Amino acid sequence: MKKIAIILTLCLVIVSLIACNSAPPAAAEQAAEQVAERTGQAAQQAVSQQTAAQQDNDKNDLWILAVGVNQYQNNQYYPNLSFAVSDAKNIIGAFQSQRGNAYNNVNTLLIADSADKRPTRDNIYSGMDFLMDAQPNDTVIVFIASHRIIQDGVYYIMPSDSRYVRDSFDPASMIPFDDILKMMLPSKALVILDTHAPESAIEIANEKNIAILGACAVNEQARESHDYAGGLLTISIMEAFSSVVNSENQITLGDLYTYVRNRVNFMSGNAQNPFLHAPSHSIHTVIGLRQ
Repeated sequence: MKKIAIILTLCLVIVSLIACNSAPPAAAEQAAEQVAERTGQAAQQAVSQQTAAQQDNDKNDLWILAVGVNQYQNNQYYPNLSFAVSDAKNIIGAFQSQRGNAYNNVNTLLIADSADKRPTRDNIYSGMDFLMDAQPNDTVIVFIASHRIIQDGVYYIMPSDSRYVRDSFDPASMIPFDDILKMMLPSKALVILDTHAPESAIEIANEKNIAILGACAVNEQARESHDYAGGLLTISIMEAFSSVVNSENQITLGDLYTYVRNRVNFMSGNAQNPFLHAPSHSIHTVIGLRQ
C-alpha cells in the first residue's frame, strides 16, 4: 500500500513540474496547489486503507462448539428437553454474524439431534478435537444445552446415549466436565452452560483459568420458555448482540453478563439468576461488535 502511494505521489509531482514549466506563473502556482492537494488526498487514502488492513490482521478467529441435546434414550430418568437443539443453533447463528466484525473467521461445529453429528458421547468427544485447530490468540467458546448430573463428586455432561445401570448412571456413558476444559485454550476461552447447577463446575474451571457463563445459581433451574421459544439464557444472549454496546461499539464479556443477568432475572420472575465466573483479564474481552 505504501509503494502505491509513493508511485502515485511521484507521478503527480512529475505532472506538477510539467504544468509549472508550460503554464503562466499564476496558472503554474494554481496547478501546483491542486497537485499538492491531490497528493495529500492520495497519501491519506493509502494510509487509511493500510490502517483498515492492519485492523483486519489484528482480528483473530473464533472457534465455537455448540452441543444441544433434546432427546435422551433413558428419558424415564431425565425428561426430554424442548429447545436445547434450537438454542445451540441460535448461539452459532448469533456468533456467525460476527464474521468480519469482531473476528476474521468464525469456525463452528454443531452437535445436536438434528445435525450431521448427533450428540452421542463418542461424537461429542470426537467433536472436541475441532477445537485443537485454534491458535493461541483465537477465541474459543463451548456452548452446552443439555442435562447434567453430579455423581460421586464429578460434574458430568449427559449426552443422548447416557446409560442408567442399576442405581446410577454409567460414568463410561457420560462426559466429565474436566475433559471439555482440557481441549480449550485458557487465554480467550468461554464455556456457556445452559444446564442445571452449573456453579458446580466453577472449581474445575478455577484450575484451568477459563471463564464460565452459567444459566442459573445453585438450587435453581435453567428454564425453557415456550413463550420465548428457547432457553432463557440463550434468548438473552441473542438479544444482547443488538442491545448491548459501549462507547466503542463493542460487546465485552462483562457487558454480555450484565445484560444476560438482568434480562433472565426479569423473564423468569426472579426465579433464575445467571452467573459469570471469569479470570479478571477475561471481563474486558471483546466477544462481539454491535451491528
